[in-house]
Amino acid sequence: MNPRYRSFWVSALLTFLWLAAGSPATAGELLYEDRFASLDPSWRPLSDAVSVDHGKLILAPAPNTSQAILNQSQRFGDSEITVDITTAAGDPAAPGGLIFWAADSDNFYCFCINAKGYYKIIRYVGSKPLDQLDWTPSEAINKGLGQVNSVRLVTAGRQATVYINDQREVTFNGQPPPDRGLIGLAGDSGGNSATVWQFANLRVIAGSSPAPAPLPPFYPSPLMAAAAALAAAEDVVAIPGAAVPAATPSLPAALPAFPAAPPARRVALRLHGANTVGAELAAMICEDFLKHEGATSIQRRPGPRENETNIEALLPNESADRLIFEIQAHGSKTAFEDLATGGCDIGMSSRRVQPDEAQRCARAGLGDLFSSDCEHTLGLDGIAVLVNKHNPVNALTTQQLAGIFSGKINDWSQVGGPSGVINLYALNDNSGTFDTFKSVVLGGQPLSAAAVRYENSAKLADDVAADRNGIGFAGMSFVRNSKPVAVAEAGADPLVPTPFTIATQEYLLSRRLYLYTPANPQNPWTRRFIEFARPKLEVFSWLTSGSEALALEALIENYKHEYPGITVINDTVSGGSGSAARPVLQRRLAAGKPPDVWQSHAGWELFGQYVGPGYCEPVTDLYRSGGWDRAFPKPLRDLVTRDGKIYAVPAGIHRGNVLWYNKKLLEQHGIEVGNRMAFDEFFAACDKLEAAGIPALGMGDSGIWASAQLFENTLLGVIGPHGWTELFSGRMRWDDPKVKQAMQYFARMQSYLNSDHAALSWDQAIKKLRDGKAGFFSMGDWAEGEFARANLKADVDFGWVSFPGTEGSFLVVVDAFALASAAPHKEAGIAWLKSIGTKDAQETFSALNGGIPARTDVDPAAFDSYQRWAMADFNRDNLLPSCVHGSAAPAAFRQALDDAVAAFVADRNVDTFAGALTQAARQAGQNVIARVDFEERTVKPEVSEAAPPPQTPAGSENKVHHAETQNLALLSPPRLPVPAPTPVPAPVSIAPA
Repeated sequence: MNPRYRSFWVSALLTFLWLAAGSPATAGELLYEDRFASLDPSWRPLSDAVSVDHGKLILAPAPNTSQAILNQSQRFGDSEITVDITTAAGDPAAPGGLIFWAADSDNFYCFCINAKGYYKIIRYVGSKPLDQLDWTPSEAINKGLGQVNSVRLVTAGRQATVYINDQREVTFNGQPPPDRGLIGLAGDSGGNSATVWQFANLRVIAGSSPAPAPLPPFYPSPLMAAAAALAAAEDVVAIPGAAVPAATPSLPAALPAFPAAPPARRVALRLHGANTVGAELAAMICEDFLKHEGATSIQRRPGPRENETNIEALLPNESADRLIFEIQAHGSKTAFEDLATGGCDIGMSSRRVQPDEAQRCARAGLGDLFSSDCEHTLGLDGIAVLVNKHNPVNALTTQQLAGIFSGKINDWSQVGGPSGVINLYALNDNSGTFDTFKSVVLGGQPLSAAAVRYENSAKLADDVAADRNGIGFAGMSFVRNSKPVAVAEAGADPLVPTPFTIATQEYLLSRRLYLYTPANPQNPWTRRFIEFARPKLEVFSWLTSGSEALALEALIENYKHEYPGITVINDTVSGGSGSAARPVLQRRLAAGKPPDVWQSHAGWELFGQYVGPGYCEPVTDLYRSGGWDRAFPKPLRDLVTRDGKIYAVPAGIHRGNVLWYNKKLLEQHGIEVGNRMAFDEFFAACDKLEAAGIPALGMGDSGIWASAQLFENTLLGVIGPHGWTELFSGRMRWDDPKVKQAMQYFARMQSYLNSDHAALSWDQAIKKLRDGKAGFFSMGDWAEGEFARANLKADVDFGWVSFPGTEGSFLVVVDAFALASAAPHKEAGIAWLKSIGTKDAQETFSALNGGIPARTDVDPAAFDSYQRWAMADFNRDNLLPSCVHGSAAPAAFRQALDDAVAAFVADRNVDTFAGALTQAARQAGQNVIARVDFEERTVKPEVSEAAPPPQTPAGSENKVHHAETQNLALLSPPRLPVPAPTPVPAPVSIAPA
């Protein structure tokens, strides 16, 4: 029912307003009584709809109108008001009742009941309704036309308690007028017939005045004062229409019995606007928010009208009253109408506010709705063009869609389908989805008058699904049983709306979803809700050193610029090479609580720990849609590819086999370093520094991986790139004489280390080199980021060379990010991966952390001399995967290597070291996946009798600048049972803007 309301005669009412004179009444004193023997002239305004007959005051408003009158004889403070109310004839669902706490004709409370057994409390501020308590069933109400219901309302301070037929129903806190209030009576008629209301035995008895009760957590917006001023010129008082549909005559059998004093309910937050947001998403966010706030007994109930929902809950330790989050989903246009009149706290919109709407809201005191104080991006959505599942048409151009929805194309045969008249389904003019569709597709063409119009997107989708010749459009979440068709401009590749195409904004009908608020909301719930509802992204990494943290922050800022409104949760765990972060991440993944995206080394770490167990999902579409197969070289793509699917996006590349040195210190001691360095030259330089009392080789191995990397570089320097492939394919043993020679070199290096190496982290140890307290430092080029951060100048303060014996080899360390299969904010995660894969992001990231971009289409001139050197070597050297950094071997072997290195640093026993690694390799397995002849001849893979396990990284031909190389020749462990991740409910996610 949609009642219209009869006007108060405001001028007459104001003429008769006066304050009661005399001394304060004592408790129990009769203040006013009307047995309606005749019509008391203090009732105003009077009309033909108001009369008195046989001791009853009768209100008989015309169909679809209401009648309300105030008694102006006096104002009442704390009191007990009783009246008998009867719906004598007409619509049993129509509301009527007792007005109280009335400051004037525009500001009052009304307790309403109907003959179907429901009651409601509504508050009017500036003639605008604010639900204090939504329709609530009551067993105490005598149901049916002609039934008398005795209502008793007791006010004490700011508290009011209502009894129906002597049963206490509700107690709630309100805001009575400071100078006491008037009382009144009201009645409403249904849309089809006049409803007759009878009121009898009205009495007002003085009550006591206890200490004021606390105010409820409801605060009208600052617009309400403006709305009241505007409404003063309008003669409108609205008594709400019944929320109960005509087809709801009885209560469900399972309804629990009402307690003697059930808690009151009050509207704490009002969200009005877009059906796309309000139909389901807003309710879910409200429920999650209330859980976050510690609420209990959270229930979702239908609201007074179609497309309205109330979320009810209790907040322990705050109030005994139930509170309501009111959601009205009547279209984006209504969001700005209600904001401007103070009818809601938050406006939901599936399009951006229009200039005229923003101006109206600004005039009402909301502020600039285009500003970040008012406009809050909720996420990205796509408008799906829907047809019946059996319709063979799978793609349409925007030109064809414009012809269809304007009525110029009216048969499916005109767009490649079977012959049949096209039936159009469209959202109504209040819809933001329709506004966007009209702008992008129809342009200046009008929608065909033959289109059936809807407010509810779900109903539209269902009707399209049931009509073989139907076509419509709605938000992506409303596809339901219909089929979305691919959409494109003429000549372009058509795309269907998917999380990828929407998150990357490549789908033509992508659009943003918004929440709008006043710039300075007075309702405290508003800010808290907005902060909670703001789309989020959790990024998990170990990028915590100074330069790494700056580089990560640069990625985050770049992401925020591309996708404003996203709250990025930067979750880092310190510990080089992810040594501390990986266990934390594994526990979260196993518990079903993943971050949205996380840092991973490419190769074995990615495949064995995350892809194999199903923790991350493919992101191949990003590479296809972005043309990244041309930007990222094939060796890198292979490091993140399994079974033809790509699982991560490299943010940058590091070189592991770099030897850094303090240029000025070495010059002071007559040590020259050329373009390459042999082991004998290195040891001679170290001996010279040691003789001068200077630690030759800086080290910080509080994380043992740093020592493991020194050994890895030494091993590569001795066995060479071909030996590296042989070793990690199982064709060379770990007790091979060459491997033992590398171990002996590594043992000798221990005597050159700074004495406090075990107490320092890698980035702390860099200070030794910077301050001239160490001559050399073996570390990946993330160290260069720390040099730059300390304002050291390349080729002046520090120099570099490939680690002894490793010239011509590039030990690849890839910092990549993967997307969680169960990401709480999947579309935000997809957008993160797209963002870090862009040229600008990669250039910024590498410039700060010392590495080089994973993309090969960057301009080398934008980088420093070390990075240009690294880029050149990357394009011509043999690319080899690092074991220490997770690419060359599975996690079990990498852990065994760390353990063996830790033991060796202590005892320096080569045989024990070799034996431990030989045993670890045997346990890991020696199935050969692929190997490479580094004389630029691709060698066919050699496979042992045991089939390689599926988690083994693919080894295929890799080409970098036409140099045929193979960079994955890895240990392949036997298949081990991998426990399935803990199942978690699929999260509901909205793509970021």
